[in-house]
Amino acid sequence: MAVVVPKPVVLLLGAGSNIGDAVVRYFSANKFRVAAVSRSMEEGVDSGGVLNITADLGNPDAVPTIFTKVEAHWDVPTVVIYNAASRTLQLPNDPMSTFSITQYQHDHNVNVASALVACLFAVKGFARLPPSTLKTFFYTGNKLHVMSSPQALTFGMDKAAMAHCIWDCVVAYHEAGYKFYCTDERLSDGRPARELMSGEARAKAMLALVEEPAQQPWCYTLVKGKGYVNFEDLDKGAARNVDAE
Repeated sequence: MAVVVPKPVVLLLGAGSNIGDAVVRYFSANKFRVAAVSRSMEEGVDSGGVLNITADLGNPDAVPTIFTKVEAHWDVPTVVIYNAASRTLQLPNDPMSTFSITQYQHDHNVNVASALVACLFAVKGFARLPPSTLKTFFYTGNKLHVMSSPQALTFGMDKAAMAHCIWDCVVAYHEAGYKFYCTDERLSDGRPARELMSGEARAKAMLALVEEPAQQPWCYTLVKGKGYVNFEDLDKGAARNVDAE
């Protein structure tokens, strides 16, 4: 009798439109069981076989329960994708005049605190998986950790914080074989993709990185239709600018 090997599990935290939808489609079509988390979806397994979990990622204490539910229903996730975000814009010429600590605490919980807890529980799970299993954590980033945008002051602070977290995890867990990525979609000239962001391009890149055994550049700058493009020299030069992008 042939041994049936269970499909690996991907946990998507922040299952919104665009990137979230594309991740569900791509990974489901490529032999993954998908668990998707958002505030608005109805909890349970949908007609496509996706395990939907309702949770508010503005509350970091909700994250451990998410991992417990996924493991109880299926197994330890081999891939964890943190795609949730909360952004409050400020006045571009006077961002401090509109700053609200209450609003920032909420945004920070979504962008950093819950992401950090998700990373923690991903690593705990990775340690319990067989050594031969490929294990990957993704954080949906953007160019804000290497560019100025005063109206997105606090959002940029949070993106920079998690970029640092990803970098440190790459260094710390390299020998264990765990992979970590901050995905950052750009236009071909290196500008941020913003409203032209392609969920399909990001999902395609993440799937390829999951299947690649070796750690690739942790700050994974990608361009739709091209894949990874190295913008390091351009980004270093931007640090000398006093103009926002």
